[in-house]
Amino acid sequence: MTFRSLAWLGTLLGLLLVVLWIATDDPSSDPLSGPGRQNPQAMPLEARPTEEPRGQASTPESPGSQEIAAEGVGTETQPSGAAQRRGGLAEPQAWDMRRLKLGNSLQDREKALARLGEIGFKGAEAAEIRSAWESEMNEVEDELERIHAAEPHRSLIMDRAALVTDAYQSLRETLDEDDFAAARYAAGESTRVEVYRVARTTLAEELGVQPGDHYAYYDGQRITDVDQLKNLIRGESDPNRIVVLGLQGPAGPYEIEVPGGELGAPLIGLVAAP
Repeated sequence: MTFRSLAWLGTLLGLLLVVLWIATDDPSSDPLSGPGRQNPQAMPLEARPTEEPRGQASTPESPGSQEIAAEGVGTETQPSGAAQRRGGLAEPQAWDMRRLKLGNSLQDREKALARLGEIGFKGAEAAEIRSAWESEMNEVEDELERIHAAEPHRSLIMDRAALVTDAYQSLRETLDEDDFAAARYAAGESTRVEVYRVARTTLAEELGVQPGDHYAYYDGQRITDVDQLKNLIRGESDPNRIVVLGLQGPAGPYEIEVPGGELGAPLIGLVAAP
């Protein structure tokens, strides 16, 4: 056997030994782990140590869950970040009811009565307007509590929007237009809908509407918020029906006639003294 043949044979034997070493390697004996240390990759998933995010060390006071106290609601338990990562998929978190509060605290009432006083509503008259508002909003919160109790993980954003819209409609039927606008102003809600921008070659430009002009009424109904106006437009069964829009501009009030009530201009809601 020649020297070259011996060299090739030695190379093949060396490769074979490397393959055998890799195939029979025990991860737990990884020399990089050091004596007495376990290799996390060789441990069962449930036994692996969890890592906290940098700057957020585990403490005895945070044993894997955090209790969030919501005023008037009780407590909800939400898993911490480490608990969510442990074991794969996280449990769905309970909805935080604090996000749905409608501003009916004693402090909110005092602020609202002060704002009503600023626009000429005093004493018993101001208290009556604010009480009507609080009564409707309390019913909304009670209904949201009921839904939350039945479905703790359900998002309540759409429910809240629908219930508040119904509450506004009920208040419009209970209060006259001036009192309803005053109640919205006192609660910090929009009372004016303005035209934000008028694009060229649009119906709004053709009719002489200018940015900053605000809606006074829609077919005789006073306009206080963008959602109200959009709902009126969506409620038109005949898109070609002529709707009379009352607007207010720098030169004073004016009226325009619009098919279906849609000007096609961007709108913005503002909180302004009615």
